[in-house]
Amino acid sequence: MMRALLALSILTLAACDVPPLTLRYRLTSGPSQVCTSSDGTTVTDCSDYTMLCTGVLSIRIVPPDKTDSPFASSCTVLTSKKLCSIASVDLPQPSGPIPEQVLEVQMAIFEEGSLAKDASGNPICPEVKFGADNLAISSVDCVEGEPCAPQPAIAGRAFYHPGDEKTVIELGCVNNEILAMCDPTATVDVVASVFDFETTVSVSPTTADNLTLAIGEPTFLEFLAGYYLPSANTFALPRTVHDPTPAWGTTLSDPAFMNSVCIRVEEAISATTATLTCASPVPQTKIDLAAYRLPRLTLIQILGALGLSEVPPQGLTVGIVLNQFFTPVQGAVVTTDTGTIKYLSADRGSVTTTSTSSNGIFVSSDATFGSMFRWNGQEAVGGGVGDHVTIVVLRQPIEPM
Repeated sequence: MMRALLALSILTLAACDVPPLTLRYRLTSGPSQVCTSSDGTTVTDCSDYTMLCTGVLSIRIVPPDKTDSPFASSCTVLTSKKLCSIASVDLPQPSGPIPEQVLEVQMAIFEEGSLAKDASGNPICPEVKFGADNLAISSVDCVEGEPCAPQPAIAGRAFYHPGDEKTVIELGCVNNEILAMCDPTATVDVVASVFDFETTVSVSPTTADNLTLAIGEPTFLEFLAGYYLPSANTFALPRTVHDPTPAWGTTLSDPAFMNSVCIRVEEAISATTATLTCASPVPQTKIDLAAYRLPRLTLIQILGALGLSEVPPQGLTVGIVLNQFFTPVQGAVVTTDTGTIKYLSADRGSVTTTSTSSNGIFVSSDATFGSMFRWNGQEAVGGGVGDHVTIVVLRQPIEPM
C-alpha cells in the first residue's frame, strides 16, 4: 500500500498549539477507480505504477464551503515517471494566516500536455470536482466546438480537522489511460561505468559485484530545506557487462529529467555512503556517464580532516583535480557558485583554504546542489544532496597534437 508523508505548518488566527497538517496518501483498493499497471494488473502500491507521460501534481487546500478560493495551491511538474515521486513535492505554503477550521485537501495528477500554460510557460492546474466518495467525478462537460477541459488521471481528497495527527487521502485512478498514451518510442538510453576515485581506473569485476547503481535527479524539498534523491525517484541500472570492464545500463521511457541527472553508486559494505556523479544540462539523446566509487578509507580520512564523524545531513561534495594523464594536480585553486572550498592536506590529516595538495582533493560541505565547480576552464556540477557524497572530477583535457 502506498504511504508517503508531506507536511505543512498551518498558521492559525486563534490557537498556536494546533498540530500542523500532516498528509498521507494511498491508492484506493476499490471498488471504483482502481489503478492498473501497464499489463492491466490492479495495483495499490505506488512503486508498481509508472507514468509513460509527464505528470503534473496539483495540491489545493481550500475551505470546504468555497473550493474556488484556496488558502494554498500548487501546480508542480513531476521530474520522475515513478508515481511514488509525488512524496518529494512539498505542500504549498499559504499566502497568509489560515483560520483554525476544517480544511479540504485536494490532490490530482494531470498529463502535462493537456494543461494550458501561463506567460512563463508553467502549467495551470484546473479545479477538480469530487463526489461523496471523495474521488474525482470522471465525467467532463464539453462545449461543442471547444476543447474539453483537461481531466485528472489520478485524484482524491480528504478533510483536515484541527487537532488531527494525520490526514489520509485515498487516490483513485479516474482514467488509467491518460498517463499511458504518450509515445512509447520516446526513450533514452543510459550507459554507466564506475571508476575508483583514488586510482581513476575502472572498478574490478569483484568490486562491481558489491555495487548497486541507479539514475535520478535530486529535487529540493522545502520542508527539509535541501536537495534529496529518494530511492522512489530513481531508476535501477542493471549490470550489462561483467568483465573485464564492468558496465551498467538500461533504456528509459522519457524519464523527464529537468536540470540535471545523477548516477548513484551504493556499495554493500558497512560505513560507506552512496555517491552521486552528475551532469548538467541533461544529455538529450543518450546518457553516458562515468560514475565514481569513493573508497571507505578515503571518506573516513576526509571526514576526520573536517572534524566530522559522519557525512553531514545536507550531504558533502568531494572532488579531485587531475591533469590530462589522470594524475592529481597540486596547487590548483577551485571555484564554485556557492559555498566554500577546502583542500585536503598531503598527509590527509587536515584541510586548508589555499589550493590542492599532492592528492588533488577538495571538499565542500555547504555548496548548494546544482553549483558548478571550475578549474582551468573545466567545470562540473556538484553540491550537497542529503545523505550522499557528490563526486566532482575536474580533468584537464588531452592537448591536441
